[in-house]
Amino acid sequence: MTFPLTDGIPQPHENPMAVPWPSADVVILRNRPLRLGTPASRLSRYGDDVWHLAPAHRDAHIAVTAISWATFPESLRPHFKAFFLAALDQPVPVDPTGRQTPGQQASIGTFSQWIMDMRTLAHWLDQHGVHDLRRLRESDLEVLLAHVRALERSAGRKADLLSTVRSLWLFRDHLPAPCRLECPYPWPGQSANELAGVTALRNTENKTPRIAEDSMQALLAWALVMIEQMGPDICGARREYAALEAGDHPSQAEFRGTPRPASAALSGTLPRRRATTARAPRSGRRRSDGEHRAHSPARRHLTGQSGGIVRGPKAPAGHQRSPHWRRQSYRRHHRYHRGSSLAVAPDLSR
Repeated sequence: MTFPLTDGIPQPHENPMAVPWPSADVVILRNRPLRLGTPASRLSRYGDDVWHLAPAHRDAHIAVTAISWATFPESLRPHFKAFFLAALDQPVPVDPTGRQTPGQQASIGTFSQWIMDMRTLAHWLDQHGVHDLRRLRESDLEVLLAHVRALERSAGRKADLLSTVRSLWLFRDHLPAPCRLECPYPWPGQSANELAGVTALRNTENKTPRIAEDSMQALLAWALVMIEQMGPDICGARREYAALEAGDHPSQAEFRGTPRPASAALSGTLPRRRATTARAPRSGRRRSDGEHRAHSPARRHLTGQSGGIVRGPKAPAGHQRSPHWRRQSYRRHHRYHRGSSLAVAPDLSR
C-alpha cells in the first residue's frame, strides 16, 4: 500500500520559457505514492548527490537503481537532474505520433532503464562538446543515430537509447530553458525499433495489468478467512485422517498390541457401535453369490475376508511382479495389522 505526498506538486507552467530551476531542498518523490512506513527524513532531495527512488516502488522486494549524480558529466548534471525531477513529477507527454497514453506517469521501474541510457547520452554529448542541451541540432542527432547503430549492442538496446533522446525532447516544456532540446522532434516518421533495426518484438516483463486494489482486498480477505477460520478445522481433519491411515488414531487403540484374535475384537466393537448408534461401515461391493466384499484390507480381515492379506501379497500364477510392487503392497497391508497377532484369522462369515 502507498500514500501520496501532496505538498508542493508543480503545475504546468503558463509560460514554459519561465520554468525556474528547482531548489536544492525539493523532495524528488513529492508527486509519487510512497510505501507506508517510509519516513520523510529518508526521502531524497534535489540537491543530494544520490537519489533513492525505491520508496515509490509498489513492490518492496524489487531492487530499484538509485541515481548517483557523480557518474554524470559535471557540465550536464544540472540538465539531467531537471529532467529526472520533471519525469517524476509529470505525466509522460504525448509524442507527435500519439504513442503515449495521456495522463500516465512513467513507472518507477522505467527509471532504472532511463538512468543507464541517460548517462550514456550525457557522456556522448560531453565528448562532442555539447554542454547546453539548447545547442543540440538536427545534424548532431544524425551523428548520434549513426553512433548508436554502430554500437556492439543488441537492436533492442539501441532502440532504448534512441527512445531516451525522444523522452528528453518530450519533457522540454517542463524544464528550465537551458535544458530544452530546441531541435525538431528527433527522427520523425520512424519508430525507435525501426531506426535500430529491431525485426521481432521483444519479450517484455510485467506487462500483465496489475490486479485492481478493490479486487486484491477482497482476495486477501478471503485468504485470511481460509487461514484463520477454516484453516484450523482443515488441518485438524488432515491430522486425524493421517492418524487413521497410519493406524495411530485413538479409536484404533483396541486393535493394537493385543493378542486377542480378530473375532474377539470384532465381537466387542460391534455392540459398542450399536449402543452409540454408530453404524459399522458397509463400503464395498456384493459378489454374484450374495456375499458382501469390503474394500478396505483391514475391514476384510475383521470380517473374515482376509484372502491373502495375512500371507502377504501374491502375484497371479505366471505373472511377474517387480520387487517394488511387492514392497509397496506389503507396507500397505502391514499398516493395518501393526502390533497385532494375526497369524491365524478365523473365518467369521461361517
